[in-house]
Amino acid sequence: MMKSKVYTALLKVAFAVTGCLPMWLRVALGRLSGVILRVVGFRKGIVLKNLDIVFGQGNWSKGLVGKIYRHFGLLFIEMLYFPSVKQKADGHIANITGLENLDAVLEKGNGALIISAHTGNWEMTVGCLASRGYKVNTIVKHLKDVDNDYLNEKLRGLKGVKSIFKENAMLNIRRALKKNEICLMVIDQRSKKREGVVTDHFGKETCTYAAPYVISKRFKCPVVPAYSYRDENLKDHHAHIYPEVKLIENQDPDEEARLNVRQYLNTLEDFILKYPVQWIWMHERWRESRSSKKRK
Repeated sequence: MMKSKVYTALLKVAFAVTGCLPMWLRVALGRLSGVILRVVGFRKGIVLKNLDIVFGQGNWSKGLVGKIYRHFGLLFIEMLYFPSVKQKADGHIANITGLENLDAVLEKGNGALIISAHTGNWEMTVGCLASRGYKVNTIVKHLKDVDNDYLNEKLRGLKGVKSIFKENAMLNIRRALKKNEICLMVIDQRSKKREGVVTDHFGKETCTYAAPYVISKRFKCPVVPAYSYRDENLKDHHAHIYPEVKLIENQDPDEEARLNVRQYLNTLEDFILKYPVQWIWMHERWRESRSSKKRK
């Protein structure tokens, strides 16, 4: 409890201080943070391993690593500044394309499930949708040692985005979809086997959350991918919404789940290959089990 109070107090100070900084200084601090993280080798082994899996052993530009850390540093500062982000004069906080794909599925009246990932500044994806009047709910995890209600209000609530905690989320997801609202979840983290399915991802097997498939199947709601990315000027943000991913049916329930989860990863893989700098490569997406390590 005491640790949570301390960390939350530090967050409040960080939000307040960063919120006062001009754009040029935030960008400079973000770039500096990226350099520091690279110099100290923050999760560098994981970054290099993931790059080898996606692009092949050493088959990627050496300058890519520096840009990945720069992106992570910028993201860190942007997250601290995000509670202070004001909507632009036209009511928007970021550029967004593909809205016609989202509108098309909402016309069906069963809501929409957006699958996204830790690309660009993903909070901008939900923030820019809410700024346009869409009713958005984000599926989130409880974080340790911090006041989750305070954090969610700062990062999402102030932008009109509701948070649904992952634990016992189905009822709230169903309620939101029945009101033709949007639910958003990320699919790029490795899941536990009981929560996902094992499928190919960039040519290597890993476990991916099956929740989007389960929700779509159970509540008959359409699934729509959407990803964020930062402009090359390092200041502006964009999001693109892709067409609906149609449900694949199969007589074998396990195979049906695998086929649908696999197709959810298609647009994510295409996006990562197009914007490799924009993904958080520090996550151990393809971590080997302890038994596999012992056999080596």
